[in-house]
Amino acid sequence: MISPIKADRFYTYTQAPSSCGFRASSGLAGTTAPQPLTVSNTGDTFESSVKQTEKKGLSKGAKWAVGIGTALVGLVTAGILVSKHQAGKLKKLYDENIVFQNLAEKIDFKEAKTVEEGIKFAKEVLKVGEVDKDFTLDAINFANKGLVEVSNANKGRLFIPKKLWYRDMGDKTLAGVVQDIESPYFGHLMVNKKFFEHETLNEKLNILLGIGKQKAAAESASKAAVKAPEEFKFVCNLDEKSINVIKKYKQSPDSLTIAEKRELWANLSNAGRIQENLLDLAPFTTLKNNLSLFEQNGIQVDFDDFAKLITKKQSEKLKELFTQLQEKLGHQPEIDIPYLSPTETIHHEMGHLQDFAKNLKELDIKRWKIPSFKDAYNNVKAGKKDTSGVEFVDNRWKGLTYKGFKELFEKNPKKFQKKYPDLYEFLTNQETQQTAGKVSWYAQTSIGEFIAEVYGKMVRGEKIADDVMALYKKYNGPMLGG
Repeated sequence: MISPIKADRFYTYTQAPSSCGFRASSGLAGTTAPQPLTVSNTGDTFESSVKQTEKKGLSKGAKWAVGIGTALVGLVTAGILVSKHQAGKLKKLYDENIVFQNLAEKIDFKEAKTVEEGIKFAKEVLKVGEVDKDFTLDAINFANKGLVEVSNANKGRLFIPKKLWYRDMGDKTLAGVVQDIESPYFGHLMVNKKFFEHETLNEKLNILLGIGKQKAAAESASKAAVKAPEEFKFVCNLDEKSINVIKKYKQSPDSLTIAEKRELWANLSNAGRIQENLLDLAPFTTLKNNLSLFEQNGIQVDFDDFAKLITKKQSEKLKELFTQLQEKLGHQPEIDIPYLSPTETIHHEMGHLQDFAKNLKELDIKRWKIPSFKDAYNNVKAGKKDTSGVEFVDNRWKGLTYKGFKELFEKNPKKFQKKYPDLYEFLTNQETQQTAGKVSWYAQTSIGEFIAEVYGKMVRGEKIADDVMALYKKYNGPMLGG
C-alpha cells in the first residue's frame, strides 16, 4: 500500500523486494510480451524397413524389438532432415530480419512539433522501417527520445526496431516486443496508447497518491485487514521536480500535460519499487551496505550467521533490524529517490531486441539438435512424435511472469528442471537470485528479464555491481556498441 504525500516527502510501506542499498537507486520494471516459437517436428518411421526384418524368420519378440529399433533409426533419420531444413529456414529468417544499423555516434534529440515531423525523424534519422500513423505527438516523442538514448549509448551501432506500433495493449504494459522470428511482428517495438491518455494516467496517479475513490478503496481494504501486522515503513525523499509536479497535480490534474503525468507516474512508481523492494530481493547486500548504520546506533549484527540464512529468513531478520533502527532513531529511516527517465521502458525493450539479435538465432536453432538415442527411444515408447528435449529458447526468455511457468515451477519442480535446466538454476540459486535482486524484482523472474534490466541500466550510465556484470556476461548479455 502507498500512503499519501506529506509535505516534501513520499511516505510508503515496505512490502516486497528491492534492488538497492540504503539511499541508493533502483532498477526498472519494464514489460515485454514475447511469444514462443512454435513449429512441429514431423519425424516418421519407415514401414519398409520393419517389413524386411519380418522375412528373416525371427521370433515374434525379436521382430518387435528389431521393429522398434529400426523405427527409431527411421525417426532419427527423419529428424535429421527436418532439423537441417528448419535450421536453414531459421538462419535465413534471422539473416533477413536482424540488420544492425550504423547511425550517427551522437544524435541530438529535439521534440517534434507535429506527429508528421516525429515520424519523419524516426524513419530518416533512426532508420526505423515503418511507423504507425496513429501515434500522438507525446507518444512519438517518447519513443524517439528513448531510441535516441539507446543509440547514443551504443554510438549508433545497434539493432533498431523494424517498425514502431501504437496500439491499445491494456492498462498493465507500457511497451513490448515479440520474440518469435516467424511472427510478422518480430523486431517491432510496440507502444501502448493507453499510457498516453489522461484517463489512464489520472487513475494510476490517484492510486499512487491516495486521491479520491482510490484512497477510499485503500482505506477500506486496510480496515478489512486490521488484524494483519503493519509493515515496516520507510520515508522516500523525491527529487524537487517531482515534488513540485505532485503539488501542481493535486491542485489541478488538468493543468498537467500527458508528458508531465507520464513522467510523474514513472518516478512515483520508481519510488514505490525502491521502498517495496528494499528488504526482500537482496537482503544480504542491503545489510552489507548498511552495516555501519546499524552499528553506529548500537545494533549488533552477526554478519556470518546472517549470510547462512536463506533469502526469506534474511528478509525477515532484516525487517527486525530496521524496526530496531527506527526505535533507536525515533523516526522512520529515509531513502533518497533519484530521478528516473520515463523512457527507461524503451531502454528495457531495446535490451530485449539486442539480446535477440545476439543470442536468439543460436538458441532457436539449438532446439533442433538431434536428441540422444535414449531420449528418442523413450519418446517413441511414450507415443510422442516430438523428440526435442530441453527448451533452449524458453530457458532464456520465459520465466515466472509467463503463463504456466510459475505453476509448473511450484507444482512439478523436477519436470521444470528437466525441461528448463538453465532457468531452474537461475530461479533456485540463492546467490544468483540475490545478485539479480540488486537490479530489480523483475530481473529475478527470468534470465531474459535480468538481461534487459541490466542493459537498461547500462544505457543510462548507472553503475553496475561487479557480481551483476559477471552474471550478465555469463549469459552473454549484449554489450553497448554491439
